[in-house]
Amino acid sequence: MAVGFEYDGEHFWVGSDSQDIFLRTHKYKNAKNGNVKVSLVVDDLVSVDPWHPRAIKVYGRKDGHATFSIHHNS
Repeated sequence: MAVGFEYDGEHFWVGSDSQDIFLRTHKYKNAKNGNVKVSLVVDDLVSVDPWHPRAIKVYGRKDGHATFSIHHNS
C-alpha cells in the first residue's frame, strides 16, 4: 500500500491519502492493539530502463506517544 512519510530526525510519521485503506491494514491494527514492534519499507526506482528498483526496511518500536491519527501529505 502506498503511503507518505516524513522523518523529523527522531520519529517517522506515516500516513496515506486514503484513510479507509490505511485503517484496514494488519500493521495498523496490530500497532493500535498494543504491538510495539513496527517496520517501514521505503522503495523507489533508480531507473526504469534498465529496471532498477531499490528498497530499505526500517525496524523499530512504537513509542508511548503514538496516537495513530492519520496525517495527510497535502
